[in-house]
Amino acid sequence: HVELLAEREICQRLKRQITVARRMIRARIEAAVSSALRGPWTQFTGFFEELLDRLPRRHEASEQLARLLGWFKELQARVEAAYLKATEASVPVENTPETTAQVPEKTQEMNPREVITDPHILITNQLDPVISNSSEDEEVAAVVHNAQPEDQVDRELEEWVAEVRKKRVSLDLPTVLQACPEFASWARNLEGFVKDWGDLHRVAGQLRPMIGVSEHAWNVAQDRLGKQVATAAFALVFEKHNAGEVASPGGYLRGMVEKAGAGELHLERSFYGRLSGQAA
Repeated sequence: HVELLAEREICQRLKRQITVARRMIRARIEAAVSSALRGPWTQFTGFFEELLDRLPRRHEASEQLARLLGWFKELQARVEAAYLKATEASVPVENTPETTAQVPEKTQEMNPREVITDPHILITNQLDPVISNSSEDEEVAAVVHNAQPEDQVDRELEEWVAEVRKKRVSLDLPTVLQACPEFASWARNLEGFVKDWGDLHRVAGQLRPMIGVSEHAWNVAQDRLGKQVATAAFALVFEKHNAGEVASPGGYLRGMVEKAGAGELHLERSFYGRLSGQAA
């Protein structure tokens, strides 16, 4: 009971810190966009929305909140740095009336690739209904609506976001077990106490033939997703199959691997969706 209270207290503190970081990021991006400052604001907004989308609503572990806070703080530091750079750059020519007209041309002369916004960074306001919070949705939409066409793309920022995207699917064990009670119960029957991902990975290997997932499909999933993510994906497939939601587990797992290849696999969203469903 004491542990539970301590965990809850840590979660509350982390949530407060995340809220502060979110407000700072949003204020900076909005100020930059409304002042038409040059910078990768569309990229920032896109990743900001991804992080908002990942905030758990009901169930959370302090480990996951701490990871999110780290990303919010890193994003805040990058937004602040870009804002500073842009305001410094615009100070000397602030009063020149023709500045705004010249900016896009200059940008294209310097580096035509700078002004290309990658399609995967474009924002959609259609978030998962389970996860989305309408006020955040509106605020993000307001930021995007005003984004400038000459918005820059920062390659280094793109690489950092790609790194975070890889890490973000490292779900914590309690979330997976809680969201997949049927799989968790089999795991405990087979392994006794499940203490780490290694135990869960062994369980997945044993349950695989039982639901008709071929060894080939399982090996491909492990190669492409890594052992931990493949195990979490399998747990989800097993759970959905048991609930009658998935008729072909092998095909479903293959589909998840393909989605991951296209950067469209949002495992955390699926797990929190199931948790919200249980709590509702």
